Amino acid sequence: MKHRRHLLAIGTAGVAATFLLAGCGGGGDGADAIPTTSGATITAETATATAVPATATATAESTRAPSTLALTSDAFTNDGAIPVKHSCNGDGTSPALSWTGVPAATKSFALIVHDPDAPVEGGFTHWIVTDIPAAAWSLPAAVPAAGVIPGGGVQLVAYRGMCPPAGAAAHHYHFRLYALDSVVGAGAGSTKASVEAAMQGHILDETDLVGTFGR
Repeated sequence: MKHRRHLLAIGTAGVAATFLLAGCGGGGDGADAIPTTSGATITAETATATAVPATATATAESTRAPSTLALTSDAFTNDGAIPVKHSCNGDGTSPALSWTGVPAATKSFALIVHDPDAPVEGGFTHWIVTDIPAAAWSLPAAVPAAGVIPGGGVQLVAYRGMCPPAGAAAHHYHFRLYALDSVVGAGAGSTKASVEAAMQGHILDETDLVGTFGR
């Protein structure tokens, strides 16, 4: 009887040791490992990350309407070179712009032209036009620096031609158009930051046309 009890104790200890080794993963890297049915191991960090419900991301994406707004110019293509006449080396006039795919609930448009490559903090803003009526789906070339914009709109920052440092790499100029469910109503002295803040919660769609220019 004593001999049988001794064998039973040895067998129980062996089973416990087997489970202990499986729980440690046997990797020796110090990470807590969780065995899987496929034979792979998941570290504690990975297990935490995969615990986030996948439905959270799916729900956020499903509530966002697909973008349809598109901005084009007859002066340059997306990621293409902006003609000299629209720079400080030329006439410094604005290029013609037009857009399609406007959301049905649009009440106005806003346009911000910005150079993030400019050697100043935050980049340099070349043009801000707001409160463009929903019926006006374009801006003509050479919009005057002062006066009424053909078709309507408010120039908070008059167009300034592209003028990167001579000899530097070409800069990227972002012509960003916003379709809004209201008017911005900003006044003189408004900045890119203040206009962007005023638009928050009112953006139905937005699109970006990028042109390059170097001297």
